[in-house]
Amino acid sequence: MVTSLTKAAAAEVAGRDLPIDQHRIGTLHSHAFRALAGSFTGIADTAKFIEQWNLDYPKLALSGGERDLDEDNASPFEGKADGDLVYNMMNCFRARMISEEAWAEPVKDFHYLWTLWKKENDLIDFTDMLEIALDSIPIAPGNPDVIFADESQDFSALEMALLNQWGVKAGRLVVVGDPWQALYEWRGSDPAVFYEGDIPPNNFRLLQQSYRVPKAVHKIAMAWMRRMPHYQPIDYFPTDAEGSASGLDATYKAFSNALPVIEGALKEVKPALGDKLLVRQGHSELCFALEARNQLQLIPCQPPAQ
Repeated sequence: MVTSLTKAAAAEVAGRDLPIDQHRIGTLHSHAFRALAGSFTGIADTAKFIEQWNLDYPKLALSGGERDLDEDNASPFEGKADGDLVYNMMNCFRARMISEEAWAEPVKDFHYLWTLWKKENDLIDFTDMLEIALDSIPIAPGNPDVIFADESQDFSALEMALLNQWGVKAGRLVVVGDPWQALYEWRGSDPAVFYEGDIPPNNFRLLQQSYRVPKAVHKIAMAWMRRMPHYQPIDYFPTDAEGSASGLDATYKAFSNALPVIEGALKEVKPALGDKLLVRQGHSELCFALEARNQLQLIPCQPPAQ
């Protein structure tokens, strides 16, 4: 079984000369969902049921939008609905396996009503998939002999607990990640659960050689990493290429100074990708500027609700 934060990432790993069935590739949520199939009517935090929640509890309305089983790093509800903040805090606490006794009272109150409403409507939410699987599904779907987990620095305590449980039954668990590339702590992930486990020294492997990072970029990257919490010295070597790196006075709101750099990158990829590029939803002013100056069509790869 192969798992990562997105199904696409897991498929890329599995596609490297590994003859593995597609149903054994996916996010941890999707594997848990498959294990629980048939035990519930629907998923609570999807647009269809959020609409019903908002009718039932208008003072705790959620902004809605779709969550995706193939995207474990899916954004929380980012609107300004009254319930969004407590909903996101609730799921973050659950992901970190923080005892409910330590939660703020408004989050406890929301969790009580949310749990009651799910039960009345025979629903589970995305975090339930992992919690229920951890409580009642000791063996991963398909009873695999080996489980391979990529991008594990962005797993939460809950995800890692389930992964370890399934790994024990599988007999072999391979966990891959880089704690200094953790990006999703806002959703409850914790790189410490990746590198602070009881890993026997003989089972630990450090990949020391980069095949992408040139010397100039490596120098700056390492200087930055040494400032990060819990940094430990490692042997990590760049490629033989010198490369180059320079500073840029720009932000996503004041981006004019960045346009030449971005355009240079676009010129590199345009021959391969043509005149249409997929981009993440948002930053419309930057996208408009790039389209106008480069005769490109930038196509959002996520619906506006996300």
